[in-house]
Amino acid sequence: MAMVRWLASKLANKASSGLLLLTVTAAYLIFLMNGTNEHEQGHLQLLETGKEPQVNQTAESNVKTITRAKQILEANLIECRNEREKLELCQRQHYTPVGLSVDEHNIVKHVREYMHSQRVFFEYVTAILRDTPYPGIENYTRYSVARLGLMPIDGVEPLVPEFGVVVNDVTSFRYPISIPPCQEGNRSVFIAIISAPGNFNKREMIRQTWLDHLQNVHEEGLLRVAGYGFIIGLTENNETQRAIEEESHLNGDIIQIGMSDFYRNLSLKVAGLLNWLNANCFKVEFVLKVDDDVYVNVRNLAHFLEAHHQSNQSIFGSGAGNLFPARWGQWNITVEEWPWSQYPAYFFGPAVLMPGNTILPLLAACQTTPMMPFDDVYITGMCTEKAGITVLKSFNSTSVLAMGLPGIPTACHVHHYIAWTTVSGNHMNNSHAATNDFYRNETQCILADESSGTNRTIDPTEFVHFDFH
Repeated sequence: MAMVRWLASKLANKASSGLLLLTVTAAYLIFLMNGTNEHEQGHLQLLETGKEPQVNQTAESNVKTITRAKQILEANLIECRNEREKLELCQRQHYTPVGLSVDEHNIVKHVREYMHSQRVFFEYVTAILRDTPYPGIENYTRYSVARLGLMPIDGVEPLVPEFGVVVNDVTSFRYPISIPPCQEGNRSVFIAIISAPGNFNKREMIRQTWLDHLQNVHEEGLLRVAGYGFIIGLTENNETQRAIEEESHLNGDIIQIGMSDFYRNLSLKVAGLLNWLNANCFKVEFVLKVDDDVYVNVRNLAHFLEAHHQSNQSIFGSGAGNLFPARWGQWNITVEEWPWSQYPAYFFGPAVLMPGNTILPLLAACQTTPMMPFDDVYITGMCTEKAGITVLKSFNSTSVLAMGLPGIPTACHVHHYIAWTTVSGNHMNNSHAATNDFYRNETQCILADESSGTNRTIDPTEFVHFDFH
């Protein structure tokens, strides 16, 4: 890494920014390979320990392959240095010698040659890493910085310097539409509802269902609410934007982040939310992040907060069962983007509870960790690892999140869960009606008592315990 920083400092003021990029990227790629000899957790440790890699090559041939790739990169680095020196000499002498062009065509030629070498290099690396275990956040960062050619962002200070250099600017978002900061006297919970710009009907349905319950439990003193907001990004449709502005004027509950809003940009969107929270709700005790197709039982949310309000450096959710990257379909990721055989442990994204003291560390982790398209893996699996935050998963009969409930949830579903996903407007309305019926004692949850061998009818006012491990 020292070599990369030295080259960057030496070339920062030179005329050819293209050669700067080529030189520093090549140097970093060489560092990536050299660095594996010094770190036992590097993603090539299989070769160092002599374990057979999961590709059709022997360990010896893999070493030769890496050596060839390294030689290609070193040759390109030398070529870039020589070209830079020639350009500097020409600029000082105000002429161009025969055979040397300083026009854009020459730069493009070198870029193409280098990109071809880089492609060959990553074909080698991907073949070696494919289907090997996830190597940890530092090796992911090293690999992705090299693959994407990421450079440290000038003029942006890291929020937590020990997390590394800044590769994502997540502290300079604009918020064209916003809401007032959290009220300091009502610090208990802020609810962030992730929504798409065009999901007007979903937002209105939430206002008429469980957000109405939220106001009731707040007035009853069961739950202190610091605020809530629908989190959206930018739209390219002027008519949609005008409708959003009218919606915000009417309801005062929209936070619009200055970033493109599409599915594979959700990691950046959550980073924008964390930045807003860090600036406006830094004293909040808890944040509940939910999607706009989720129904929230706010009374169970109040029970959770009463029991866990002093939690420190932990987040809460329902653990994802499938840790294997998909290579096709909606959640596909290429082997080059993610060559490893599994993801780190993470939560299902539709509902996650985060103590306020995790906001800054998670934002700092977003600053220093190259992004990947799936926010649940990125935020709750990778950034928590970078920030040293404990991931606590629901177990036993109660849970933060349920998925796949029937069209009309039962009284016991209402009793057991803080939140559950819905598949339609009718499902959301039915969930609201089922919740009303349970707490009005119009329906009963009857559970088997294993100790006595009899059935027990649940009192809807009794405290619900949520267990985590």
